[in-house]
Amino acid sequence: MRSIRSISLASGAVWVLPVLVRLNDTVGVEFAGLIRPALARAIHLDSGRRAAVSVTHDGLKGTVMFALQVLRRTFNCWRQSWRRDAPKGRLRDFETDAQHEAKLYGALNRRSLGVRMVEVRRVVGSVGRSLEFDDTFQPFQRDTTSHARFRRVLGALRAGEALPPVELYKLRRAYYVLDGHHRLAAARVLGIAELESEVTLFIPSGDPEALRLFHERRAFEQATGLQTIGAVMPATYRRLLTEVHAFRRKLADERRTAVDLTEAARIWYARVFLPAFGALRAADLQAWYPSLRHADMLAGLWDEEREVRQRRQGAPTDHQGAAT
Repeated sequence: MRSIRSISLASGAVWVLPVLVRLNDTVGVEFAGLIRPALARAIHLDSGRRAAVSVTHDGLKGTVMFALQVLRRTFNCWRQSWRRDAPKGRLRDFETDAQHEAKLYGALNRRSLGVRMVEVRRVVGSVGRSLEFDDTFQPFQRDTTSHARFRRVLGALRAGEALPPVELYKLRRAYYVLDGHHRLAAARVLGIAELESEVTLFIPSGDPEALRLFHERRAFEQATGLQTIGAVMPATYRRLLTEVHAFRRKLADERRTAVDLTEAARIWYARVFLPAFGALRAADLQAWYPSLRHADMLAGLWDEEREVRQRRQGAPTDHQGAAT
């Protein structure tokens, strides 16, 4: 691990929060402005003791637009948390949350995400049975049939037997179980982190950014085979794909032979993404920015690292190239 580096985060155009983060060698670069190069040009740190925002000619538009975007996402995240949290010990109800979402953003469109691994902890609700189970998917009223079924599922998972995927609905970042309540309960008892799941995503028709996010993620997954990277900013997936392509070229140079993109992506995920993800997660940055995912933060970090490298090499940055 490298020494602790100073990272400044901005959630608005008028204030900056300095945060100390220990970064892995695969990530390590010092920069100001975590998400977007425009912020790096607009924020100046004075020896880490105080932070001041200065709006430069080339950074004004990007800084303001990004600030508004993050503030909007943060507000929506808090608003949904206030209105949609289930009572303590109970599951969230999909129909209730879907109606709330439709009222805010329009009718919901279904999109199949196919079979993928889903973290058990992210399944927080039920489709039509939220009053029957507590938040660990244990039934409130135990009957002989239900208990016997749970014991069978528990034994099958403990023995490593193959079970059908659970069926889940996804709304925003939350998952709701349609079929598989007992499997989720057993997985929690056994400490199983992920379950194979058939996922259906619901996208508000009045939220074009959500639809764009769906298409960008699908394109990324089809290109790389990686299905476990979640983001809230559509541009994140293109940025990550750029990193995968760069890693593929480096790997091909090392091996002196062509490397398949999906193989390169799998190695990049293990060697680069997961260590970087772990470093940011350990820093608990999402406590300050609940509307962003770690992948969004990493994409911005690597953008800035690339700009720093280009400036050192005397090459025009992406921003400068766009301005000419």
